[in-house]
Amino acid sequence: MKYFPLAIAIRSFTLLITARIHFKSESIGQKIFVNDQEYTIFRHAILKNQQEPQGIFSVWFGTKMSPSKTKILSIFTMIAFMGFPGWTSKKWLINDKTGDFGGIYEFNTIANAKRYQNSYAMKFSKWRSSEGNFKTEVFDRQKFPYQNILGN
Repeated sequence: MKYFPLAIAIRSFTLLITARIHFKSESIGQKIFVNDQEYTIFRHAILKNQQEPQGIFSVWFGTKMSPSKTKILSIFTMIAFMGFPGWTSKKWLINDKTGDFGGIYEFNTIANAKRYQNSYAMKFSKWRSSEGNFKTEVFDRQKFPYQNILGN
């Protein structure tokens, strides 16, 4: 199934202006350990009133731009995924020591998480990442190795 960026952006804007997305300020600053590295949550968004997600998509990358600029850009790139079919939440992460980033997305199904893994949004993310520093994975929620960071 092909997804059109404009349709996803329109759905994202609709979710935002109808207050269906909650930004959890209480998550900001929490430290989590992933891949033997410490990351800090700097943003956390949740689609309200969703059933328990089944698919987890994770992305780990370094960028060609500074961490501060990447954080600002990430505000604008939200439109590329919040309207993606099946998206239910995302935690934005930064490794304060290395400047590398991570994202933990939850989707209603594993199939939708896999579709997102191959989406235009991830192609853009890979393009803006530093050479050789980009990794994505999809998991069944029950088999995600970092269960402690899941949950809304």
